[in-house]
Amino acid sequence: MHLRLTLKGQNLLRELGPIRRESNDLMYGSLTDDRGRALQEIMDTLIKDANSALHKLDAPDWRGKQAPSVQSGIHLHPAANRSARERTGRR
Repeated sequence: MHLRLTLKGQNLLRELGPIRRESNDLMYGSLTDDRGRALQEIMDTLIKDANSALHKLDAPDWRGKQAPSVQSGIHLHPAANRSARERTGRR
């Protein structure tokens, strides 16, 4: 899904630029250039992996698949099922 800012949103984001820069300086002040590059490489790799996973999950052989417990009717959380039964008065 892709979202797009309205013109008003774009203008507000532009106004917030200086505040964002200052807060980023405070939040990431301990990152040296080397550590910043390493973090960027890690983030780039994670994004690449996430895109690959999304592509795989959208493939026809994965689309609409359910977990084995859903397919078999097995309930993995007995305590949650018990509280649901208690609320409805069923045993």
